[in-house]
Amino acid sequence: MWGEPDSLRIGILVHEVLFGGAEKVAIEEVRALNAIGHEAVLIVLRRTESTAFKDHLVGSKQIFFSDLLPWPLRLSFRIPLFRFFSLFHVTYAIFGRFVSIPEKLDAIIAHGTYTCFSGIAIARQKKIPLLALIWDPVVYILNKSYFSTQAKRASLLGSLAFAIGQIIDKWICRNSAAVLTGSKFHASKLRTLVRSPEKVKLIIPGVRLRQSVRSDRKDYAMLATSWKEGKEPEYVLELAQRLRQIKFMVAGAWVTEGFKRRFLSELAERGVEDRVSVIGAVDELRLLDLYSQAVVFLQIKADVGFGLPALEAASQGCTFIIPEGQGVCDIFASGSDGLMVSEKDTPQIAKYLENLFQNRATAIQMGKSAWMKAHSYSWARHAQELVEICDTYRAKPSERGPVDD
Repeated sequence: MWGEPDSLRIGILVHEVLFGGAEKVAIEEVRALNAIGHEAVLIVLRRTESTAFKDHLVGSKQIFFSDLLPWPLRLSFRIPLFRFFSLFHVTYAIFGRFVSIPEKLDAIIAHGTYTCFSGIAIARQKKIPLLALIWDPVVYILNKSYFSTQAKRASLLGSLAFAIGQIIDKWICRNSAAVLTGSKFHASKLRTLVRSPEKVKLIIPGVRLRQSVRSDRKDYAMLATSWKEGKEPEYVLELAQRLRQIKFMVAGAWVTEGFKRRFLSELAERGVEDRVSVIGAVDELRLLDLYSQAVVFLQIKADVGFGLPALEAASQGCTFIIPEGQGVCDIFASGSDGLMVSEKDTPQIAKYLENLFQNRATAIQMGKSAWMKAHSYSWARHAQELVEICDTYRAKPSERGPVDD
């Protein structure tokens, strides 16, 4: 019950409420923590006009840090050359040392590398531990999105960027009470940045489980994510041209209308409108229903941070074809639960798709196997793991960050 001596008051911090995996996990954490008897509040650094996860947020308490600032200090813009890094990631981290959030908290969990800047400041101001949930370290982001070739990495600008990135990653790790991540790949890298490797903890998101696996499937492969630059949705058009007997369902919000228009224009130019359906953003129940009816879930780009959609598909009894190396790959077996391939290995992906559509019983059996494993990953279990970690640092103030100074 709320207010009981052993209950925790936890702030879940995100930079904005957008259509994205980190935001979805954060909102589910608030709901799950409250459901198991703790007090959780969603702290959003910057208020926007986004209607993302509107239904999910009903009944959850929210605090917008930007509302606590005089309007001139709310100013922000995207930093040139960066996709998501904005001025407020820096300025709000400065203001966080002086502006008090009107909520008594025992701990803060900050989602996202850039969000951790402000999370560290707010935690210090309130004298509580910060748990940094790093989906992707700065060095990985630079390597994946900005310096993807050897020539770029070896350039003067690349060398400087990676040096700064490593400093930032180390600073975040050393100034957090604990570092959480959803990927063994990232965990191994992050453990090299701290003195005590046990400070870095692997944590898996939760899902909502379907009660039974459907045997009646509709004739499509499903793709679902928040569609933004770098996700490369146009790749599905290449598959559709190659596999004329297979239909593709593309679900999920588009970050900008311009990006969506360019995709639809290319879809028309390639002449695959009859095989690629774009349905846009859907509510959670509709999304899960679409998973349950699909023959297979297909993911184009690797999400080493975790890869939540594949776990969501599994939770609805849908098998998957996904890139190797993601956090979600750590909990499933390729061949029996789903199929894992090199990113954009078109011949292999095409072969797998053809086999699953020709052998629906095999697809359903693989989906059922994945569904059984997904039972280990409820939101209640995830929330309880967070409580145990938070309670460790609440109970032992001497272990609170910065512990590596």
